[in-house]
Amino acid sequence: MEVELKVRKHELHPAQLKVISEAKRLNVLACGRRWGKTVLGMELAIQAMLAGQPVAWGAPHYKYLAEPFRNIRQILGSVVKRASQSNWRLELATGGTLDCWTLNDPNAGRGRKYGLWILDEAAFVPNLQRVFIEAVRPTLMDLAGNAWLLSTPRGRGFFWECFRRGQDIAESDWMSWQMPTSANPHINENEIEFSRRTMSESSFAQEFLAEFGRDDDSVFRGVEKCVGSSPGCKAEPKRSYVAGVDLARISDYSVVTVFDDLGHQVFFDRFRRVAWETQIARVASVCKDFRCSAVVDATGVGDAIVDRMIAAGIDVLPFRFTGASKERLIDNLVILIEAEEIWLLDEQVQTDELLAFRAIRRPGGGISYSAPTGGHDDCVMAVALACSRLGIKGFEIFVGNDPHS
Repeated sequence: MEVELKVRKHELHPAQLKVISEAKRLNVLACGRRWGKTVLGMELAIQAMLAGQPVAWGAPHYKYLAEPFRNIRQILGSVVKRASQSNWRLELATGGTLDCWTLNDPNAGRGRKYGLWILDEAAFVPNLQRVFIEAVRPTLMDLAGNAWLLSTPRGRGFFWECFRRGQDIAESDWMSWQMPTSANPHINENEIEFSRRTMSESSFAQEFLAEFGRDDDSVFRGVEKCVGSSPGCKAEPKRSYVAGVDLARISDYSVVTVFDDLGHQVFFDRFRRVAWETQIARVASVCKDFRCSAVVDATGVGDAIVDRMIAAGIDVLPFRFTGASKERLIDNLVILIEAEEIWLLDEQVQTDELLAFRAIRRPGGGISYSAPTGGHDDCVMAVALACSRLGIKGFEIFVGNDPHS
C-alpha cells in the first residue's frame, strides 16, 4: 500500500546541518545546553523511520524519553500506524519502527536489530561502556546500522573516550564534534553571557562551551602548558636524544617518541596492526636518525622481541613493569610535567591520553595507574619511558634487568 507522506521537517540550523553532512557510522556529539541535539536526533530518527528502518532511542531515564517520543509521534501524524506509550513503541505505515529504552538496563534492545541508535544524554548513562558494547553495538550488526551518542559533557568517562575516537583519524568509523551553545543562532547571546557571569568557570565551560572537565582522579596536571615543542627529523649537533617505545599488543597502538637532553619532544609516531618486523625496522630507523638508545616496555613483548631489536642494531634499554616500577615511572613524569621541565609536541591523541590517565587507590593500599576503561595509554607509556632518562636530579628509574624494576 502506498502511503502519502505529509511530514513536517525540522528546520535545522547550520551547525546541525554541518554535523549531518560530516557524519560517519559511529557519531559523538558533545554540545552545550540548548544547542539542539535532541532536535537533531529526532530528525535523524524520523528520516530513518520514513525509509522503513527500525530505530532505537535510548536515554538515562524515562523522563528523557517522554518529550521526544511525543514530538516524533506528533510530527509523523497519520504515518503512524500503531502507537503504544506503555511499550514506548511506534510502528509506521512505511515499515519503520521506533523503540524507546531506558539505558539503566544494560540489556536494552537485546535480541533486536536496528538501523539506527540514538543515545540521548549519553554522558549521564550509568555504565555507558557496558551498555554500548554489550547492548547497543550488537543490535547494529544485522543492518550495518549507525549510532549517535548525543550529550552535554560530563567529566572524562566513556563518552569522552568515544569523543576521542571520533577525533582520531585512525578510527575510520568514528566521527565527533564539539559544539558550544553559541553555535545555535536561535539562542540570544545575552542569555549565554548572563550564564557566564552567574556560573563557575568550570560549570560554564562544561554546560555552554561543551568542554570536558577534569576528573578528580586525573594524574597529570598542567599538560596543556607543556605543549609547544617543535618536531625534528634527525639529530642536531651537540644534542643527545633518547627514545621511548611502547610496542603493540593485539588491539593496542605502538608508539615511538624521542626527547632531546633539554626535555623537548622532537618525534612522535603512532601506528597499529603492523608486523613485528616492520615495527622493529621503524624503531631502528628512528634510533639511527637521532643516534639514540631506546627505552622499551619489554614486559609484554618478551625477551625474544628485545633480542630481535638488538639484532637490528637498536641500543635497547628494556624496562620491565611491576606495580612499584610503574609507580616510580609515572611519578617521575608527573614531576616533570608539573615543573614544566619537558615540552611536548602538539599531538592531540597524546595530549588526550595524558589528560585521561587515572590514579585509582587500591583497597589494600598503593595506587594503580591506568587509562580509563576502554581507553589507551600507549602514548603515556612511551613518553614516560623516554622521560625516565630525563628524571630530575636524585630521582632514579631502574631499567634493564634490575631485580627491583
